[in-house]
Amino acid sequence: MMKNSKNWNALDKFLARWRYQKVNFFVPKNGVVVDVGCGREAAFLKQNHKKIQKGIGFDFRIQNAVFENLELFHHEKDAPLNLKKESVDAVFLNAVLEHIPNPLPRFGGMQKQFKAQRHFGDDHAHAQK
Repeated sequence: MMKNSKNWNALDKFLARWRYQKVNFFVPKNGVVVDVGCGREAAFLKQNHKKIQKGIGFDFRIQNAVFENLELFHHEKDAPLNLKKESVDAVFLNAVLEHIPNPLPRFGGMQKQFKAQRHFGDDHAHAQK
């Protein structure tokens, strides 16, 4: 397994698109969506930018940037996510949890950032209130 590879091959791109298709159903229309580990291209957020009110991406491989309704933030793996309480409709971690040594402490308190109708999921399991 290659870690931190800068170049994706055709299989990587295919798998990413396949993962996004699995979770697109959970993207709330006109919602505020967070993508933890959004990647250099923020492809999942860009794919859904017309469907959502706002997209927020975090990744250690990107610089802070704003594109239309998308905000991207450089984020180190061990740093807390700076999100306002009850500000998020859905959080996605597409192929991310397996790269975090101890994810429960990091994401266990995430429910405070969710609005009343919420979704927290990755491409392996989904939980919805």
